[in-house]
Amino acid sequence: MELAFQHQLIMAMQPDENIDCDVEQGLKHLWQRFDEAEKPPGVVRSSPVSTGSRRMTVLVYGLAALVLLQAGGLYVFGMRNAHDDRSASYRTLSQLDTAANSATIRLVVDSNVTVGQLQTLLVSLDLQIVGGPSKMGVYSLAPVHDHGNVSEQIAALRAATGVRFAEPVGGADNSP
Repeated sequence: MELAFQHQLIMAMQPDENIDCDVEQGLKHLWQRFDEAEKPPGVVRSSPVSTGSRRMTVLVYGLAALVLLQAGGLYVFGMRNAHDDRSASYRTLSQLDTAANSATIRLVVDSNVTVGQLQTLLVSLDLQIVGGPSKMGVYSLAPVHDHGNVSEQIAALRAATGVRFAEPVGGADNSP
């Protein structure tokens, strides 16, 4: 029974020799049906030349819109990056560390002081870490801005809990 059904199905799928199959004509008819479906009711059917022209016009407008969208995106992202004041600084291993040379204070903290506590302390004093910690746990600190009273900053660091050592670097002590 199944074999008979499969045989009948194969015979139904075989092309009929009497049917004239013009693929180009069928495709052209299909495109016309798509075009007619897109038209609002009451519109008179246009010639194939104007249909192709209309497709080309829609394509050109679509491409123009994409170009404008891309140009706008490039402008917006370019302006955002242009206002970014941070510049990348690169140094090789053979260069001296100039940030550590600008340090004004050496600091050692207890091992139980968290990074958040250390950062809170340094921000309150307008200090930043420019080097370290070294193998011995020594941080090199410098003022965030090019000013700061080193002796006051050292006094505040020494008074803070968890600070073991806070000393000026070289002749950086600028007490008034």
